Amino acid sequence: MSNPEQLRRLAAGVKTWNAWRKGCREAIDLKQADLRGAHLKLVDLSEADLQGADLGRAILRYADLREANLRRACLAVADLRNTDLSRADLSGADLRGAKMAWANLSDASFFGGSLHEAGRRHADHGLDKLRGANLSHANLSGADLSYANLGHANLTHADLSESDISYADLRHADLSHANLSCARLNGANLGYANLSGVSGPNLRWAYLAVVRPEEADSKGSDLHPTDGAARTTASGTATSPTKGADLHPASETAVNTAREWTRVYRTASSCGYPDDSLDVGGEGG
Repeated sequence: MSNPEQLRRLAAGVKTWNAWRKGCREAIDLKQADLRGAHLKLVDLSEADLQGADLGRAILRYADLREANLRRACLAVADLRNTDLSRADLSGADLRGAKMAWANLSDASFFGGSLHEAGRRHADHGLDKLRGANLSHANLSGADLSYANLGHANLTHADLSESDISYADLRHADLSHANLSCARLNGANLGYANLSGVSGPNLRWAYLAVVRPEEADSKGSDLHPTDGAARTTASGTATSPTKGADLHPASETAVNTAREWTRVYRTASSCGYPDDSLDVGGEGG
């Protein structure tokens, strides 16, 4: 449970709290605190234990949450824009509908976190949830980022293994050296994204059906230019020709055929994805 004295100090206002923290060396214990809708703009909660706290709809813009323990915390519909969450533990946290544009999430851990409505096309809270966020080195393994707006986001060296990034907007995002093993990328928009260094094991079994890599920057990766030929989906419907990069493994001959695509990515079944989800034309290998 939370430290009642610390809760009282926080309730006195952000200025009072921050002034106290400057000379405070005691651990901040706000576990399971009810802070729903609290106005905490610019608050210093660095290294605070907020495990299981309810911060739903809280205003935390420009707050300092570096290295905070936010495991299983509720941050649904919270305003986290420009918030510093670097090295924070957000494992199991509920971030649905949270506004996180330009937040610093470098080295943060999201294992099992839910961002399912962050930027969904029909969500009530806008489309800018993670736009421009710094997620470099973040552990997003298994996170639900479907439909998220990650445009211009920094995802360098991020662990996105087994995450769901389907239909996400990744235009102009920096995904260099990211780990996309077993990630679902169907329908994601990778226009002008930096995919350099995303190669070898980092792309193995990635779920790439109907991915849209228009003009993707794939220098140094295993992404090879297409010849403009249309691909087909599992249902046999042709997709539009893509400019830039086609997401299939490198080879000396760089054979750009639907059959090769199907043969290589059929191994995605070992990640629990159906084989036919990767049948993008031609026969299986």
